[in-house]
Amino acid sequence: MHSPFAPLGLIFVLGFIGCSDGGGATVDPHGVGARCQSSTDCAAPLFCNSDPVDHVLDHQCTAPCDSAQPCGDSLGASAACILAGLCVRTCASDDDCPTGTACNNNQWCEAVAPPPVSTNLRCTGTALGCASIKGTGVDCSDVPGCSAHWNCVGEPEPCSSQGSECGSVHGCNYKIRVGCTGEPSPCNEYSGHYECNTTHGCSWDFQCVGTPRRCELLTAAVCEAQPGCFLQ
Repeated sequence: MHSPFAPLGLIFVLGFIGCSDGGGATVDPHGVGARCQSSTDCAAPLFCNSDPVDHVLDHQCTAPCDSAQPCGDSLGASAACILAGLCVRTCASDDDCPTGTACNNNQWCEAVAPPPVSTNLRCTGTALGCASIKGTGVDCSDVPGCSAHWNCVGEPEPCSSQGSECGSVHGCNYKIRVGCTGEPSPCNEYSGHYECNTTHGCSWDFQCVGTPRRCELLTAAVCEAQPGCFLQ
């Protein structure tokens, strides 16, 4: 699959840690590279990435990485780190990739764009409100008039339950012979997915906000991306 993002220099893989699992192997539908709506669709410690601008791993399960924190250490030999600092699933063919993705020219699984639709059809129906889109299986950012607002949600577990992540949890401090003490900050005070997801009890998730466009105002190409609208 040809990727339109090669000029960005973000998809050239740094230090592939092995190749794919091999044709015919079972692909985890919640693993690295899988399509997702929210982080709850991804197996821990992965999160659902959102990149509505460059569309690099947009709405795919991934994890942060760099030379000091390679993907393969925790995610297996089929995972590798790209220049964007995110883990991807490597592949030799489309058979190695999760549903909704394909093996691109750089040999990692990238989300597939929907096929073009006939422009002879007209869009009709009643558009579903943005807030009701989450959970329908439709990407909020693909719906005209709607956008995903990401934040940290949940209730943090006590400092004593944070384990090895104690030092990265706001409000917690590790003391020798005492352990992790303090009072953790509320989840909504975290502004980044990494510190949010490393705090036990918190998760990086989104709300779908905005006002959807009326079905009759949508083109045939985007009509069915809006729940409630259809072509006829």
